[in-house]
Amino acid sequence: MLAAQMLALGVPASTAPQWFFDWFPFGAGWVAAGGPYNEHLLSDLGYAYLALGVVLGWAAVRPVRELCLAAAAAAVVANTPHLLFHLVHAETLPIVDSIAENALLAFTVVVGLAAFFGAYRIPAGSSASAGQGGVDLPRERA
Repeated sequence: MLAAQMLALGVPASTAPQWFFDWFPFGAGWVAAGGPYNEHLLSDLGYAYLALGVVLGWAAVRPVRELCLAAAAAAVVANTPHLLFHLVHAETLPIVDSIAENALLAFTVVVGLAAFFGAYRIPAGSSASAGQGGVDLPRERA
């Protein structure tokens, strides 16, 4: 879910930054409400979301505990300040949009935290899908 979120933001922000600025989400213009357009910064943000989406997707496909912990922690680190920024600047949008935006952002933080703590259920040093196409990592020698 987190990988899909990051890719859903990253693809349009990096490939069509002006359109993303004006349109996101669904024509509501949430990004445009935050200030003037800057193609360089919006494209760079899109690339960062793409990179995080790749890592989160990799963790979903090959759920090794250490990778899942790192990917989920990165998602929380990306989404928490994003949420806090929008909570502080809630007045830039109409109230319904502000509530929707902050609820969605809070949801991504909660999902990230759930993924982080859920990753501890994966046996250390092995894939959750070992024996089903997963990869077991070599054990350290004593």
